[in-house]
Amino acid sequence: MRLAKLEINVLVVYLLASFELEMSDKRGRSRVGVPVHMDRNALRPEKPASPTYIRYRVRAVREGLGMKG
Repeated sequence: MRLAKLEINVLVVYLLASFELEMSDKRGRSRVGVPVHMDRNALRPEKPASPTYIRYRVRAVREGLGMKG
């Protein structure tokens, strides 16, 4: 169980380090503003009332960081 959690954490960190993420609308245009309100005191997580879109692109690889692209 601990190994599985560690593997999930490593995967999430790798994806966050490899991609640039930003909120967008349905057509892929950058959305600036306040994110959708979430009730953090709820007993269980709920789906947002409106669809949420995330735009991503590969980060530029810098020389000398040991990452190969």
